Amino acid sequence: MVLCQNVFKEFKAGTSFVAVNNVSLHVKTGEFVSIIGKSGSGKSTLLNLIGLIDKPTSGNIFIDGIDSSNMVESQLARIRCEKLGYIFQSFYLDHNYSVYKNVEIPLLIANMPSNKRRERVETCLEQVGMLNKLHSKTSTLSGGEKQRVCIARALANNPSLLLADEPCGNLDSENTQVIMEIFQVLNQKGVTIIMVTHDIEDAKKANRIITMKDGKIISDEN
Repeated sequence: MVLCQNVFKEFKAGTSFVAVNNVSLHVKTGEFVSIIGKSGSGKSTLLNLIGLIDKPTSGNIFIDGIDSSNMVESQLARIRCEKLGYIFQSFYLDHNYSVYKNVEIPLLIANMPSNKRRERVETCLEQVGMLNKLHSKTSTLSGGEKQRVCIARALANNPSLLLADEPCGNLDSENTQVIMEIFQVLNQKGVTIIMVTHDIEDAKKANRIITMKDGKIISDEN
């Protein structure tokens, strides 16, 4: 599913900073992996590299056996659209739109016919228990409800891999439990998930925990 080979990422803004230092990682189809570590450990940078949001300074990243290393932006965008779903801590919802319109956006980008879009949006919202909010403006939702809409949006294109960056970082314990249960159900249905979190209790909901420090993987436990 995901293969990282000797991935190195250096940022140069004034002084040089190595965010990911020679990381090699294999995530198999159907795994639920959490990546933990302190702030600055490189965990979110690694997730962005796997998600093809950023490019490594050196090394190779394979998604479903496809080497992304020498791809141009249009090729990377196609993989992001067809194979990857993203969930962020800050939601990134358009609050001028309804729940339906927000979840529909990836399907519009993929040029899915309107009759199929409706069916797919409703299916995804039902998976996260938000079908009853179909026509609500996202501005009226609670934090937990917004994150569930984000999960539905991430599922819209039926991705091979779901990437979540601190998905419960802005949520209380009750909503965190709801989100983690959704992830576990999705994983049981075969969705591969890689989740970055600072919370060890959330990390334990995965079946594999990777710990990062100073840009390196220091432990990898099942």
